[in-house]
Amino acid sequence: MKLLRKTNILLLFIIIIAVFFRFYNFKELQFWNADDEILTATIRHIIWDKSPTLLIPNLFLEFGLGPIFYYLLTPFYLITNFDLVNLRIIASVIGLATTYFIYLAGRSLKDNNVGLIAAYLYASSFLVAFLERRIWPLTLNGLMAVLALWCLLKIIDKNYKYIPLLAL
Repeated sequence: MKLLRKTNILLLFIIIIAVFFRFYNFKELQFWNADDEILTATIRHIIWDKSPTLLIPNLFLEFGLGPIFYYLLTPFYLITNFDLVNLRIIASVIGLATTYFIYLAGRSLKDNNVGLIAAYLYASSFLVAFLERRIWPLTLNGLMAVLALWCLLKIIDKNYKYIPLLAL
């Protein structure tokens, strides 16, 4: 019981560190590039012109990733009234969720200490936190990779109820 309480306190401390690095000076520490312009122009086209889109160019990846991410972001653009700074809060919240799932994956892989160390390294990395302030089509990749690893570790442990989650 004491170990569980200590682990929860340490995990809460790690999440607080992640919140600090992802939201400190949030509006001042932003950067923009061509992907942000393409993202906003495409979603503006979807909302204002009411025109579906099937392929979105991505200048830095040199190929299109498909429109699903753009359709998922459309309601958030409407809620924030195209405020790009506040929209980036979504990416930072996804980073917080990734930190927690890294802890779960590390705990499933070995023990609580591995999960806590991995989550701490991810939460306290300035570069990771800085890049998670950006919303672009690959924002979900870290979270999906950690979820896939966590599900695979659960399936290896004969916990087959995680197979549908792996299908995401």
